[in-house]
Amino acid sequence: KHTGDIDVAFKMINEVREKQITKLGKDHYDTMVTSDTLGQLCQITGREIDALEILEETYKLRVKNLGEDHPDTLTTGTHYAIS
Repeated sequence: KHTGDIDVAFKMINEVREKQITKLGKDHYDTMVTSDTLGQLCQITGREIDALEILEETYKLRVKNLGEDHPDTLTTGTHYAIS
């Protein structure tokens, strides 16, 4: 159910990310996708420090696991650069 509540969205995405980290690891593709999404949500809701930390870590993981030129790495790099 869509509520439009940013705080609910933040909590849900964070919970999913924590479960993914536990079950899949930080460097799993799905975890990195969720981390990038959480970082973007932090950016748009004024959680700049959280965004910077999450996106920096995700960018480094994507470089390590996908390579510098992978489209997803470049996307996260863009998100990280503007955080």
